[in-house]
Amino acid sequence: NTMRTRYVRWALAALSLCLWPSMWAQACTCDCPFGCQIFNQSVGKISDGSGSPCVKDGFGNTGNYGNDWSCWFVINPIHQQGDTALKFTEFATEAGVDYVRVYSCSSFDSSQYSNTCLDSVTSLSSCTGSKLLVSASGSGPLSNETFQGPLLLVIFTSNRYAVSRGFTARWAPFIPANASACGDGAFDPLREECDDGNAADGDGCSHACALEPGYQALANGSAACVCCGALATDRGSVTLPASADGYAP
Repeated sequence: NTMRTRYVRWALAALSLCLWPSMWAQACTCDCPFGCQIFNQSVGKISDGSGSPCVKDGFGNTGNYGNDWSCWFVINPIHQQGDTALKFTEFATEAGVDYVRVYSCSSFDSSQYSNTCLDSVTSLSSCTGSKLLVSASGSGPLSNETFQGPLLLVIFTSNRYAVSRGFTARWAPFIPANASACGDGAFDPLREECDDGNAADGDGCSHACALEPGYQALANGSAACVCCGALATDRGSVTLPASADGYAP
């Protein structure tokens, strides 16, 4: 009996040594590229990051998130009065299984924060006064839905089976939907890609306040050409700036 007891204890100890590294790795590894961070900017974008070149060699399926992913994002603008609003611009997860949950918090305890060792469970416990705003799966919320709060926590989890394209969301200071309109020159970064104060096409910002190819938005909402310029000589070469996926915008 004594020998049997010692053997059982030894076997359990060996098993725990085998399991512990994988348990620790899962708890202390952020699966989403650029996830598991606290964002202090007033305007920005978050994503599961599955389309990033960083994950291309990770699981060989660029454009889709991976199995058993878990990550979180805290949006806490530090130089802003009023609520922050968040809107999903892309959303596709395995319906009923892989979820994106958005919480409103009154504050966030960052004392436990580490870029690698604050998991989704701990991040939620650090969210004071947490209120679930949406638990989305499948095709996600409607495109015109926004979620607001003084501080936002976004948690994404996937299971071990099917995967999909993931999600992208933008955040900005909350502005009531009827407070501005496309073309009035008052840039609403949550609902507009640009707003140059007119309804004309061909100037970089379309009549629908969407950026036209080859343009990017400035802080005031106007559109600036990414690769425009004057050629001073009758011959030479032109280099176009490339984005992360290798294509010029």
